[in-house]
Amino acid sequence: MSNAPFAGADETSHYVRAIAVGDGQLVGPLDPFTTADFPNSPTTLGWLNDATRAVTVPGDKLSRTATCNAFHVLVSAACLDDPAAITGTTVVQNPVGNYQPLPYVLPGLAIDRTDGPFTADRLGRLVSALSCWVFLCLAVRLAWNREAPSLVGIALAVTPMVLFTASIINPSGLEIATGLAFAAAVLRLRQHERPPAWVWAATAVSGFTLSLSRSPGPVWVVVDLVVLTLLLSWRETGRRLRAQPVAATITLLVLVLGIVLNRIWEGLYGSRLRLTLAEVRALGRPSRTLLDTLFRQQVGNFGWTETPMSPTLVFAWFALVLLLVVLALVLGTWRERIVLVLTTVGAVAVTIGLQVVFLAGTGFGAQGRHVLPVTVMMPLLAGHIIAAHRTRIPPHPRQRPQILGGSSAAVVGLLVAVPVAVLVAVVQVGGWYTNSRRNAVGAAGPRWFFSHPEWQPPLGWYPWLAITVVAGALIVIALCLPGGLLPARPGPPYPSPDPSPDASDTSDASGSGARQGAVIGR
Repeated sequence: MSNAPFAGADETSHYVRAIAVGDGQLVGPLDPFTTADFPNSPTTLGWLNDATRAVTVPGDKLSRTATCNAFHVLVSAACLDDPAAITGTTVVQNPVGNYQPLPYVLPGLAIDRTDGPFTADRLGRLVSALSCWVFLCLAVRLAWNREAPSLVGIALAVTPMVLFTASIINPSGLEIATGLAFAAAVLRLRQHERPPAWVWAATAVSGFTLSLSRSPGPVWVVVDLVVLTLLLSWRETGRRLRAQPVAATITLLVLVLGIVLNRIWEGLYGSRLRLTLAEVRALGRPSRTLLDTLFRQQVGNFGWTETPMSPTLVFAWFALVLLLVVLALVLGTWRERIVLVLTTVGAVAVTIGLQVVFLAGTGFGAQGRHVLPVTVMMPLLAGHIIAAHRTRIPPHPRQRPQILGGSSAAVVGLLVAVPVAVLVAVVQVGGWYTNSRRNAVGAAGPRWFFSHPEWQPPLGWYPWLAITVVAGALIVIALCLPGGLLPARPGPPYPSPDPSPDASDTSDASGSGARQGAVIGR
């Protein structure tokens, strides 16, 4: 609500795509650009012409002012106060006309029942955001182990950019949310010898939806399954699949079905990468500026990717992720350390590789939201390892104040959850503030813009400011109270199938944790 209508990455195009899908136009006729539009870039022209379709949009659904301040960061969204709706049926040339249709179904149906472009955009956003919210809640539930350390990983995986992308009409929102849920489900499968039925169901639904959210969805599904196999070993993976053959078979079949449907759609309608060795050589190495932008965008770069967050806040977020990874490396077994290092290196490699592929194969640069569905595995895995070995930190006798109950889990909560909670809340509120200020008065406008804005959302700024501040406070409470500053009932110990020398240590730690939990409970 506090983001100006259509003020999201390619949101106008995705809004038109949602209208088409909601109206039953899954794929319209080709409507190519000409060489006059891109005279010096045949690669870009070819990529766009594979995707560009003619879409028939009914009256009062389009606005002449939708992008009036796009890429002008010093200009507020005041020019949007007059929607200037286009009356009558219009045929639109849409450059995302061949995208996977699933993310557009619900927002498209909602838009179809509204009048006026701004109302339609906000209602489409609301429905799309609720879809993402369901999967974000599922990811939290999968990660939660009744102690604060189990939430640290997901708190850092859900960056301000994740929430911003989930709040606009854009398939990346659903892709990232399902990527989070599927990664959390994969790690939850590792946690249990015999996972309950709901965990198998969550794995199947999130993975299926991830595969059908955007073109690379199946790649992210396979990557997460590889991480699970590396954590368990091939032998242990096979043993667990045989232990629950019905649930495992149904889950795998659903995942395979999602991948197959994705590839069928891409084979029929997908855009073709014009990637050649000559193109890669001509590109050379991506510049430091491009890579820096791509990494920063994973934390927060809003609007039409022209409203970056404060470098200090971005640095603080990456510092927290690094702290999480280092602590996980200290606590984990050798197998877990190796997999975490491979995952971290892989996240960086995917970010760089996707930039090279996009630039050389399409002429466009990649964006941070494009890699978030897979890079979220790194903080999730680190948080999973910390939660699994939370009893392996021996508290010093002098570090046992009564409020902590003297437990190792409480000390982990104090050392990790509290600073992470406060900084996560500050960065999340800061991200909302950055985007709101840009819309209200421009990026260089007054810092306290709430009382005299040039543009304001419905109900004014103060209700949305209050909700955001309360939400930030709830983040701190959620991470600090259960098992953080106050003792909580410990969750079940994580099994350790790791055959490495550390496995016996982990088993002992888990057992001592269970005994310690019993003492605390009494």
